[in-house]
Amino acid sequence: MIQIRKALPAIILTMILLAQISSSVRADTKKIDGFGIGSGTHLRVGTAGLSSALDEQQWMGVHWSREDLPWSEVEYPIGQMRTELPFGEAYWDFNLLLSESAQRDIQVVFILDYQPYYLRDQPFSPDVFLAAWERYVKLAVDTFGDKVDAWEIENEMNSRMFWGKVVRSDGGNAEPDPAFYARMLQAAYKIIKQKDPGDVVVLGGLVTITDSDCATNPYVYLGGLYNLGAWDSFDVISFHPYWSANNPEAFIPRGKAHSPDTGACLDSVATRNLIGETRELRDLANKLGAKPIWITEIGWSNDWLVQRASERGTTTDVVEADYLVRTYVPLLSEEGMDKLFWYTQVEPLNSAENFTLGSNGKQAFRNLSLLLNGGKALGQVQGQNDRGGAADDDVYEYRFSNSGKTIVVAWKARGGDVVRNVALQDISASTVRVYLCDAEDISDTAGIELAVNSNSIQVDLTEHSVLIVFEDANLLEKAWNDFVESVQKWWDEQSESVQRQIKEWWNEQSKKLADQFDQWWADFQKQLQAWFEQQLANWINQLCGGSAFILPSLALTLFISRRSVKRKR
Repeated sequence: MIQIRKALPAIILTMILLAQISSSVRADTKKIDGFGIGSGTHLRVGTAGLSSALDEQQWMGVHWSREDLPWSEVEYPIGQMRTELPFGEAYWDFNLLLSESAQRDIQVVFILDYQPYYLRDQPFSPDVFLAAWERYVKLAVDTFGDKVDAWEIENEMNSRMFWGKVVRSDGGNAEPDPAFYARMLQAAYKIIKQKDPGDVVVLGGLVTITDSDCATNPYVYLGGLYNLGAWDSFDVISFHPYWSANNPEAFIPRGKAHSPDTGACLDSVATRNLIGETRELRDLANKLGAKPIWITEIGWSNDWLVQRASERGTTTDVVEADYLVRTYVPLLSEEGMDKLFWYTQVEPLNSAENFTLGSNGKQAFRNLSLLLNGGKALGQVQGQNDRGGAADDDVYEYRFSNSGKTIVVAWKARGGDVVRNVALQDISASTVRVYLCDAEDISDTAGIELAVNSNSIQVDLTEHSVLIVFEDANLLEKAWNDFVESVQKWWDEQSESVQRQIKEWWNEQSKKLADQFDQWWADFQKQLQAWFEQQLANWINQLCGGSAFILPSLALTLFISRRSVKRKR
């Protein structure tokens, strides 16, 4: 505490300076940490395939993995949590999953989902279900809470199919019920935060493709949760904006429109592109009370990719790699879009959809993670916006900075492999290296080297995205940015502790000063009263020497005493 007192002037000055820096650079210093994969890899490979699946995630640069913790299987018997169990042809071990993931620096998000086996043959009772739900959530956080820091509460609750898995004993479709889900959310939030206030509670993923009416509209559903008082019962909004057989930049009908202020359903039909859809969700959330957005599922099925691959005369793997880049890059460039989980690494058993990420897509994922993770988004330089307006609306260019390098990601949104020569401006280097997004080698000796002329390069763009990397020539600016980032990082880590110590010191000093002043005031009053009484007695004795003046003396004494009492109050 003595050290804090001595350093107080410097600390206060530092706080003021950092507050000024923070207001101007905070948005620019958010580090990218959004590379996730999902869902349920462990459920699909079991313990036998777990190590190889996690090795692949590590190679790809995955930092977040979304895994189911299926209620129907793990709470057995009632009131007990099974951490490992046989299931079909696989065998699960959730402790093994968590420990193996941690060894590879992969954080697991557990989905608490669906319903228990012991309620399947009973008529649905909200109160009975909620009591069982609270027990399941508590079992989960008590068992795994020391290793899991993020919990997603159910999955695609605005979908009739997936909500039916929660409330229908036969697993059939059910009408979405935001009021009942709000009660589940509130109960889960309370239990999770009691265990660890720092854990993240994720709203069950809102999906956009299963239905197109008001009851299933994700914006309407989100506004409904706000109106039901559940807005403070989750930390993160989860979104599943699947885009069917379209490229991410395509403007397509997306069901009912909504009020941008409340999320209320409108009669008109909304037409959006992918970035516009997520921006609308973020803008609505900001009006209701800003929260970060995680895209916990997005991907393209093989059936969706076949048509696009045929049009381009290429493979579905190549198209998938392009769409992955053209999804991750814009979304990770957006303020408030924190994480993105590609669906999926491993297809469910007996699934006919085939969303499994191909080899080109995995390579593109790895390249993006290597180049962008830990870096900063610099934003969109040219290309279409979410309303379709731009001079060159089929050319896209985004930029990032990371470890003294600038990374440019560019592509053409239409025309397949028909080349378009495009100028990229403001290149602060003498040479750059260009790689295809799914190149097997993005080292400093691979790719194609291009010379920079007048801070500009000419690049041939197709729908197959390219990565352009160059060292930042402005070293002074880089050094300053690095300094600002380090100061900001220190401030984020230390400010709470420092402010708490300053507050404790200030409270301690204030109390000491108040106590000292009260003691001084009491002593002063006593001395003043004694002196005044002595002076009054001397005066009385000189004048009359009589007892007739005792009453005025007592009255004056009482007056001084009352003033003292009022001072202490």
